[in-house]
Parts: sequence; C-alpha cells; structure tokens
Amino acid sequence: GIPGSSREPLSRSRTTLVWRLLPLALLASPSGSTFPTTPPCVRSTDSKTYRSRTLCVSARRQPTSPRASSMTDDVALYKRHAGATLEESVALHELYGHGSGTLLKAEALPNCSDPVTGRRVAGGYGPRDSFDAAFGSLASAFEESRAESVSLFLSANDGINDLFGVAADPAVRKERLAVHWLSMLRSGLVGLEHYDPASHAWTQAHCRARFAILRAVLRDAPEAVWIEGWNTDAPTIRVNPDLLLSHAQPVLANYLRMLTVTKATRDVARGTEYFSQLTAVDARYLVLRDAAIRLRQPRMCFAMPTISAARAGEDWQMEFSRVPATPEGLARSAVRNIAAASQANV
Repeated sequence: GIPGSSREPLSRSRTTLVWRLLPLALLASPSGSTFPTTPPCVRSTDSKTYRSRTLCVSARRQPTSPRASSMTDDVALYKRHAGATLEESVALHELYGHGSGTLLKAEALPNCSDPVTGRRVAGGYGPRDSFDAAFGSLASAFEESRAESVSLFLSANDGINDLFGVAADPAVRKERLAVHWLSMLRSGLVGLEHYDPASHAWTQAHCRARFAILRAVLRDAPEAVWIEGWNTDAPTIRVNPDLLLSHAQPVLANYLRMLTVTKATRDVARGTEYFSQLTAVDARYLVLRDAAIRLRQPRMCFAMPTISAARAGEDWQMEFSRVPATPEGLARSAVRNIAAASQANV
C-alpha cells in the first residue's frame, strides 16, 4: 500500500499511480516506476514506496538491437551483458535510488555540518515544504540523475553482484561494470536528441539526468572515460575498464554526494547552479547532438496482451487475449488496453 495519514494524500497518490501505469496501455512501457508518497512520509521514514517493473526479458531476447549498441565502445561486450545489466540497473535505480534521499527538517540542521563543504548547514524543509516545490522545474531531472547515480555506483558493489547472481569471477564482474558504465554514458550521449537548441531547454528529464553524469565524468575522469571521433560521423563512447574503479567511481561519488546533500538540506541555489552548469549544452555538444539524431534507431514496441475479468456466477472468469507481433497487432493492443483502462474508470 501507499503510506498516508489521510484520505486526501492517498487519493492524490492513487491518481499518480494510475498515470504511471496508463502508458502501459499506450505501448510506451517503462522499465520501472516509483510510486510517490507525501513529503511528511519521506521525512519520517527516509524512503519512498517503490515498484520495479522490468521488461528486461525483452532486452535479453533482443540483445542485438542497433539502438542499444550504437555509439558504444565494445559492441560485442555490450551485447553480451546489456540485458542483465539493465535489469540490475532498474532495480537499483528504483529501490536504492528513489528509495533513498532523506529530506531533513529545518529544526534538525543547526548542529549539522555539510559533508561537501564542512560548513554548518542552513536551510532544511518546513512542515509544508517539498522537494518538488523547492526545486521547481529542475526537480524531476535532478532526482532522476541522483537515482541513476546511485544505481551506477552500487553496480560495483560485490554484495549487490552476489544478490543478482553475478558470477564471482573477477573478469566477469569487470566486464559487467564496464557495460553498466557504457550503458549510462551512451544514454547521456544519445539523450541529447531531447535538447532543444532553439529554447535552450531539455524536453525529457531522464535524458538531462544522464547527460549530467556524462559531463561530470568526462570532465573529471578523462583517463577512464572519453569520446572518440568527437567531430566525425560516428562519435563513440569509450571506457577503460581498468580505471573505472580508481578514477570514474570517485567522480561519481562526489557528484552523487553533491546532489544528495543539496536535496536533503534544501540548498536550492547551490544545487541549481551545479546541475544547470553540468546540463548546459554548448557548441561542442551540439555536434554530438547532430550525430545522435543522425544515428537514431527505432524504439522497440511491444504488442501487449489484454487480461479481462467477467463474473461467472460466484466466481470470476479471466480471459487472456494475445495479439500478433505485427503493426496491426500493435494497434489492436493499444485499442484494447485503452478500452480496458476506460472501463476501469482510470
């Protein structure tokens, strides 16, 4: 269930939940989703409710998707681990990413020191304050980038790898870590297609979130991560697996620390300046944006079955209807699922 102390927050959370699930009827299936809670719940429990819903089986069955492997370093390595690392990343993103991030109360801060600057903390959240209200239009991308950073950082943890059944062989874990990094950095690069040069604005929060990670690591760990062929027709993300833990991981830790501290203490000015600088797109990155658009590949679409229920005396009869994996099947799937959603009054 979704925590709440009154009918009103529960009602609002249920509405948000419905809108989180409605895209499933429109073929735009998310890899995972976090169900929201009210700010008082976040402050008192230090966590949010979550749900990780992965479609990673499809990624495992179609590991050769050109969309997934374009603009990456070692394509064969990427294809070998992409599906499994995606499943792990989604779970870590939703559970430990969105599931963490305490909002500190203002009255609890006078005796706290900022772990980034060492200075006394000022700020915090009042009884009616929320992270979304404080950070405004930046909040979504900011929080998604924090969750992505948590996921990427924890992918190097041996206990996490044990939990997901990764082979104990150091060579295998090294390969998977490299693919975790390649996946994140590639997403930051190709996500530039969602930046609008005319308005100097990002149109997709997740893409802005991943681009910030890409910029931070390119800037501060160029020995471990770099872009080859920047001004060519086929720029490529490259990583040095031997330097990821020693060079890239500390940069990611510092980045994550800054986002977590500024969110927790409601330091809007510092957080906004830091994140906005990293997600500013200058002329050099506009060249990469052009390449990302030129190399763009179609997204995977899913012809989703429909599950319906009808009363049969005192029992319920469930019907599972499949559709063919064709353009016609996709259209039929969308129509059926939207109709089912409408009948459920959502």
